[in-house]
Amino acid sequence: MQCYSGRTTVVDTRVTCQVPDIQHVSVRVSFGSQLTLVVEGEITATRQTPGLMSNSFQRPSQITLNTKPIINSPIPITCMAVTGNTSPTVQNAPIAPGWRSSFFELAEGGSNTTMFTGGPVSEFQSPAAMNLSDIYLSEASYNWGVAYIFLNVTRGDPYHWNAVLSDQGNSSKVFYPPAYQDMGEWRDYIFENRNLIVSATLCYASFMTADIPVDIHSPANRSEPSATFDFQSNTYTFAEVRQQLG
Repeated sequence: MQCYSGRTTVVDTRVTCQVPDIQHVSVRVSFGSQLTLVVEGEITATRQTPGLMSNSFQRPSQITLNTKPIINSPIPITCMAVTGNTSPTVQNAPIAPGWRSSFFELAEGGSNTTMFTGGPVSEFQSPAAMNLSDIYLSEASYNWGVAYIFLNVTRGDPYHWNAVLSDQGNSSKVFYPPAYQDMGEWRDYIFENRNLIVSATLCYASFMTADIPVDIHSPANRSEPSATFDFQSNTYTFAEVRQQLG
């Protein structure tokens, strides 16, 4: 395509991540699978980023004319982290030892109007238009984007996780990490002298769209990049797509 005039849909794909503060964090082996850890606690943000409302807001149970949202109330979480392959079709397939990741969107706005986790101001909206005085938080989810937590089992195989977190075969016992360390936007929760590590990061994204008129010209025809198949490695490569998206 060399020239285009008309309307186009633009997506705000910005994402920002930061070290989370998970209070009363605990880890246990899942009742249903010995390949899964259950991470529980109460999460809050630790950074104030330009264009980001990282404060949480909670609607009190009793509302009066003078009621205001509760600011920076910790958000309860119950998340699962996978220590090994759980699908029957890939049970024996190799799994990357450093990246066993899962992510969970934090409850907010919409049908759950008791809690709002915060989020970035979209480039398509003015911060002045955000209604933080809305005690019902009815439009919080739409206006402020989403917040989610990434978990990664950074170190330790399923056997050693089960051995350390099980109390004589009782997987219901809850364990609290004796140490933690911040690594960039990640916080490592450390067990057994760094032999077992589960990491967490708190991320915010907008994903808001805008339908706007554009007039686009180029000195030459341009094609949208796509994934290509590398026959030598027998895998797809997304280098051109990643380069376009920055």
